[in-house]
Parts: sequence; structure tokens; C-alpha cells
Amino acid sequence: MVAGIGAGIILAFSGGNFYPHVLLSLAVGWSVGMVAAAAFLARKGGGVVEVLPESLTLMWWAAAVIASAVALAAVLRSFRHEVAIGQRLWAVVTLAVVLVVHVLLRRLRARPGDRAGTALRANAARWLAVAGVIAALWTAPGSGRPHLPGVTEVPQSAIMYGLPLLAVILAGVDRGTATPGPRARPWPAVAALLLAGGLTLLPYEDPGPPGPLAGPQPRAALGHARYASPAGHTDGWHLYDETGDGIQLPQARSDEGAPFALSGDGSHAVYLDRDTGRLMLIGLLGEAPVPLTEPAPSTDVPEPTLSHDGRHVSLTTDGGGTELIDTATGERVHLPEVGRVLGLGPDWVIATTGRRAFTVAPDTELLTLGPQGDVRTRVPFDPTLRALPSPDGRTLALVTDDEVLTMNPRTGLVGDRAPLRLPRQEEPPVPLGWAEDGRLLIELADAEHLLVAVDTGRTEPVEDLPPAVVPGKLA
Repeated sequence: MVAGIGAGIILAFSGGNFYPHVLLSLAVGWSVGMVAAAAFLARKGGGVVEVLPESLTLMWWAAAVIASAVALAAVLRSFRHEVAIGQRLWAVVTLAVVLVVHVLLRRLRARPGDRAGTALRANAARWLAVAGVIAALWTAPGSGRPHLPGVTEVPQSAIMYGLPLLAVILAGVDRGTATPGPRARPWPAVAALLLAGGLTLLPYEDPGPPGPLAGPQPRAALGHARYASPAGHTDGWHLYDETGDGIQLPQARSDEGAPFALSGDGSHAVYLDRDTGRLMLIGLLGEAPVPLTEPAPSTDVPEPTLSHDGRHVSLTTDGGGTELIDTATGERVHLPEVGRVLGLGPDWVIATTGRRAFTVAPDTELLTLGPQGDVRTRVPFDPTLRALPSPDGRTLALVTDDEVLTMNPRTGLVGDRAPLRLPRQEEPPVPLGWAEDGRLLIELADAEHLLVAVDTGRTEPVEDLPPAVVPGKLA
């Protein structure tokens, strides 16, 4: 026990604490210490005399059956549904805990006539059973749990904390007597499989972590998002409407480099699911998320672009071209020449043959393509320019350090030009989106946002937008 408490103290105060509470760290460290102590005693093999009291034996089997059933339910669900990688890992951890503790308890049986050895092994077996109950029941919920509306967490809390507490009490009170070990019976394994099968019939829908913007579930309807803002890797994305209210997408990765796109009318969003590694399309009126890709490494995630109404999505990969998806029909068209998509419309794609560059590349072209990938027009294009199509797709808006201009994407000819009076900065402004009155939203290097009239160059500051904003339906 001393070794276990020492391990818990080291884990709890070691700077890189994995668990949010010191008490939980102490419990886990203590369990690790108990397993290590039991493994040390069991290294010479066991005998035929059972040293674990009957009450603790039943307690351990109850915890093992419940924990194994929850973990096995995740395995069974993975054959029919997408199960998060984190849940799969916790299922493996839970099953490993049950197996290790079960094997060690069998090895801790004593030999007849060895009083000192019997007492030592009996003490180790009692506290190993307690550690096993705690570890199994506290790791099993990570495998996923059914979501039953109207059912509180009281039953789960009673199991997670009531059984371990009862096991601690029994370990200190019930010393039991040494008896010949019973024959192995298959009922615990059968019970775990049956319970796991029953759990898979229940609905599994993670309501997401609570937060100031989180609705009752990630699919809560927002309507049309005015803009979206990342909230850190663990908190997902925040989406806001015109009133300042919004919802949270806690399952969306928002760390640097994780792709995210919001349609121009604010009705749809594309995000990278942090558990499955898939790009997902979600309708903000309450539709369920739809996977757009298979799980992919974080270094090879396509760059998404959404049409203004959210119906069409393009996915661009480095060196792999672009895939155009019609979300209404499910049709997918490969566009091998496209290196960067500038905008999508009902029956067109505006794109370039190369990625954005920091120096002029003479071989880069501006393309307009049909919905089947047929190239309609092709003109030279400067890949250093930051261009943003208008909502109707008829013009491109481009912003430099000192002017804003429009371009016809089919001919490459410049239309209107207007001077842009901005403070001197190292990086040129970035065009982000369009307001409903036709003005262009740009972002300066210091995260300042301006609305620009493309015909006059007149600017107006926008005060209520956070850094790294992704605009939608700006009023």
C-alpha cells in the first residue's frame, strides 16, 4: 500500500498531471502500485488455496463484468458505426486492466501449510481486488456510454463510486478464510458479452462538454451564422448569429492548421473531427454531421471550400488535385488541374492551377470550370494575389497594400480600382468575406477588421470580431 500511495503522490505532483484532480491521480497511482506489488508476489507462481474472501471475489467479478461490457460495447459498435479513436483506446485500456488483475488474482493463491506466505498473499489479493475495481470502473466510461434523455447520472455515479467504496470497506473488514480455489466458470464472460450486446442497442450520442455556447447537443440549430471563431484545441469552434448568440462545435478541432470553412450565407460549416480525423459537413439548422472524407493523418487533410449556399464543397490536397462534391446528390468530380479553389457557385468553379505563392509564377493560370470539371476559360494569373469571389461569382475582389480592385474571372481583366488608405504594415490585407450590403471584409496584420467599399475604397472598422474569424452571413 505504501508503494501505491507513493506512486500516486509522484503522479499527482509531477508537473505533467494527466488527470484534472489530485484525488484521481492518487487513486490511479495507488492502483498501479498495487498491481506492481501483486506482480512481485506472483512472480513465483501460485498455489491451490484461494486467499481472496468470497465477498471481494463477487465484488471484483461484478466490476469486471460491468467494465468489460462497456468496453466490448465499443468494439461491437465499431462494426456498424464510427467509434472515436479515443473511445477505442479506452476500451483497450479497460480490457487490459481486467485481464491483468484477473491473472494476478489467480496467481496469488497460496500453497497449503505456508502461513506467512498465505497472510502476505491474502493482503495483496484484497487490495489488488480493490485497485482492480477502481481502475476498471473508472476507465470504462471512456469507451462511451449510452445517451438516455431524462436519465440522470446518479446510477452511473453509484456504480463508479459506490462499488469501489464498498470494496474498500470489505477489504478492511472481511479477512475471509483460505479455501481450495474453485474451478473456472464461464458465466462472467458470458454475462459481459450479453450485457455488451444489450448496450449496443441503446442510443450513443455524445451531448458534448458543457460551455457558455453549447446547446443540449452539437446538432443544436443556429440558423445562419454571422461568423465563426476558434476556441482552442479542446473547446472546438464557436458560431455566432446576428444577435451575438450561438452554439459550440466541441467536436471540431480548432488548433493551428486544422481546416474549417463556413458558407457565405452562414448555413453550413466544414470542420475536422478531432476524434475520427474526418472532414465533416454540418448544417446549422439542426442537421446531423455528414462525413466528407475517410480518416486521414493530420498532415494530409484536404483544404475545404464551401459554396455560398453550402451545397457544393471542394476538397484540395497538395499534389492531389481537387474533388468537387455536390452534397445534395452525393456526386463527386475530380479536378486534376486545380491547385487552389477561389470560389464555388451553382454551376461553376473559380480556381487556379497552382497554390498561392510568394513570388510570381508565370505558368499559373486562372480557371473557370463547369460542374463536371470541364474547363471553360483559362487566363494567366499572379499567384501572389489574395482574391475572393463575390457571392454571385461574377467578379473577384483583390486587395493590395494601397488599393482594392475587381477582376473578371473569365477574362482576367481588371474592372474597378479604388485607393485604399491603410496604415503601413508588413503583410498585405487579407480579404475574408462579404457583408450583406456588398462591402468586403478584410483583416490587417494586427487582427484589425475593416469593411471596404470596393467601388470607393472607403473603410469602416468592425469592432466586435475576434481574431482568426471565419465570416459567414455578415450583416
